[in-house]
Amino acid sequence: MILAVGRLRVSHNTAEMAGRVASGGFELRGARLDRYRRSADRVIVIMRKDGASLHCSHEPKGDRWWLSNGSGVSSETAELVILNADIVLVGDALFRNTPGQTFRVVK
Repeated sequence: MILAVGRLRVSHNTAEMAGRVASGGFELRGARLDRYRRSADRVIVIMRKDGASLHCSHEPKGDRWWLSNGSGVSSETAELVILNADIVLVGDALFRNTPGQTFRVVK
């Protein structure tokens, strides 16, 4: 079967291939999200076990996140960590209506 859309002609096989590529993209995004979730779980365990806090610095190139023990944390992982119900904001933000800069685990 051949579909014609404007000047573009797509055969049935090409459409099948496009579907496979698209579904593969979803699989890659799911795998990436799983990796970030596992990383967030590891960060929360460190915060609970060692009493470490999660810090954020708002810099021109973007936010930089790290634990008080010096370990770096990716922005994607930090975003998942602060969504956890046991993680709370400590102190104030630098400016009004901006995210806080220090997070800890509630015990």
